[in-house]
Amino acid sequence: MAESKNQHYVPRHYLRRFSLADGKRILIYVIESNFFPAAAPIKTQCSEDYLYSKDTQFEKLLTKLEGRAETLFSAICETDSLPQDKLTQRDILAVLGVMYGRTRLSVEQRDSLFDQAVKATMRKDPEFEAITSISKEDLGKFKISDPYSAQKAVVQGLLTGYRIGDLSVKILKAETNRRFITSDHPVAVVNQAFARLLPKANTCGLSMRGIQLFLPLDPARCLVAFDPNAYRIGKPSRDCVKLTREDDVELINSLQVQNADRHLYFQAEGDRDHVRHLINRYGKFRGRVGGFARTIDPAPDGETAPSFVVFEMPQVKIPAPWSFCHVRKGLSQGFGLRDPELNLQLDAYYRDILEKERLVPFHVWQSEQRMLRRFMSPGLSRTPQRPQVIESGQRHHRRRSLAHGDREPETSF
Repeated sequence: MAESKNQHYVPRHYLRRFSLADGKRILIYVIESNFFPAAAPIKTQCSEDYLYSKDTQFEKLLTKLEGRAETLFSAICETDSLPQDKLTQRDILAVLGVMYGRTRLSVEQRDSLFDQAVKATMRKDPEFEAITSISKEDLGKFKISDPYSAQKAVVQGLLTGYRIGDLSVKILKAETNRRFITSDHPVAVVNQAFARLLPKANTCGLSMRGIQLFLPLDPARCLVAFDPNAYRIGKPSRDCVKLTREDDVELINSLQVQNADRHLYFQAEGDRDHVRHLINRYGKFRGRVGGFARTIDPAPDGETAPSFVVFEMPQVKIPAPWSFCHVRKGLSQGFGLRDPELNLQLDAYYRDILEKERLVPFHVWQSEQRMLRRFMSPGLSRTPQRPQVIESGQRHHRRRSLAHGDREPETSF
């Protein structure tokens, strides 16, 4: 990402994969106005002035993430295969997590929660009106935003990479006349195994069993990450699954129609009719785009009973059965968290990042927490053993943390 005010929430290198032959322009469908404008410069798409920060250090973090993503995507598309080493496989999942969390729509979702949480607190404060001269009835007339919500969205995206680190990944390759499209919120999340069993529940939390993430890589390829305990996709020995049914490609494209914020993107002029068909057939599933937060208040204003802020996000639906992904027979575990302990650790890790304003890799934080627990345990010496190991370099830190049972580094970031 260039050090400028025009900051992209969907990377330009990604959009170029769907660009025209010049690599500079892309075809668009504007959802709200039901309109196909002329091809637009990629540099003007999926961007806002200073969306994330004016801090160049934060830009450098995004630049590193985007560079790693482009390296991975290029290798996958050139070879139709996935890397075999676990660290690089985890990097792919980390990229998926960041791309899911950093979009304008994700930032708006965070702001919606922040707005409702702050207003719920204000309504419970008996002195609020006297201090601010604002009536509680007027709170609904304006929005309260978190100036750091975009940065927090990126950090949460990094954590998402850890949450989904246990998923398997496959390449879906379209070998039909249908081509993949993408959007300004390109990572679509579904839950084939449990969505129909629990139609009123939000089954698409990224820590839940049965989760699936779809990211089109170019008009011919789509990346899918999935819970291997819930699904079977292709043969275990093959990274790439060929799709020969046009209906399968159409169903994957329908996820983009439902998931998009404002725009759909596609590469060929001949795909206009297909995009129009997708909108006509699947646009009805879009629901309230981006979801919304609402406050559940069981007690009147000024009373001490707590309020609850709930975020309700319309789930992306799989409109019809597809042929490439099969739910495993006798799915033994019911709906719930795949790894409750990891989920608790990641929540604590995120709170620590916000409180200390310090971003360290998760495996480093785990090692620090383990040492802190050992130091504070009753009956142990209060003098830390060889504290210089923490600062003695990555190799020594890795040797010590593995000796104490910590995980290998989850990503190369």
